[in-house]
Amino acid sequence: MPNLLSPMVALMAVAFLFGCGQSAPVVPDDSQAAGPVAPGSAEEGVSLKPSGVFAYTFINRAPWVLIGEEKRDGEYQWADFVGRAEPGERHPAEVAARELWQETGHAYDRKTTEGELRELEPVDVGNNVFIYALEVQYRDADDLESRDRVPFHEKERYCWIPYSELTESIDDSKNDQPRSQDNTAHVPTRCEGESTKIWYVVARNLDVGKPLRERLDSLLLP
Repeated sequence: MPNLLSPMVALMAVAFLFGCGQSAPVVPDDSQAAGPVAPGSAEEGVSLKPSGVFAYTFINRAPWVLIGEEKRDGEYQWADFVGRAEPGERHPAEVAARELWQETGHAYDRKTTEGELRELEPVDVGNNVFIYALEVQYRDADDLESRDRVPFHEKERYCWIPYSELTESIDDSKNDQPRSQDNTAHVPTRCEGESTKIWYVVARNLDVGKPLRERLDSLLLP
């Protein structure tokens, strides 16, 4: 019977001589590739927190903002379009675009909105929550309310308000006490809903000197 041991030993010796001193090949890790990372994105190692859109448009050259009424803290209140991240979302623009899409009954295209948001710098309103100031196409409030209900469609009524009227209400409601449910602003009575109360978090984010207020003032005021 032929002796197979010697050839095997020889092959092992050759492999050892050629491989000695050489490190194993490095497989590129795409996750470490250089590139811009959005603030607060999952790539940055930060748990993705709520994000949203403060939507505005221009009517006769004057800025108007869109808000919706929903139940918050057990009562109806008016708010912008902000919500929690869903599994798989890794960028604040994804979260914000989906929130606007869901909460308007799919009136604003999700992918189009996300592309627009990725070109903008979000405002950190605190606690790693990001809000984008986004100009949107005007859609009548009645049209938004008449759309079919979809999952997570929390807003029940909608209202367009002149930006100056909204900020005046917020400024007039401010006193020496911290913002709370008992210390907030109101929408005009023409915004027909169960309540006129603006969610105090929205009012707090739009107080004078706050980053979101400063961003909107710079975009909407002469």
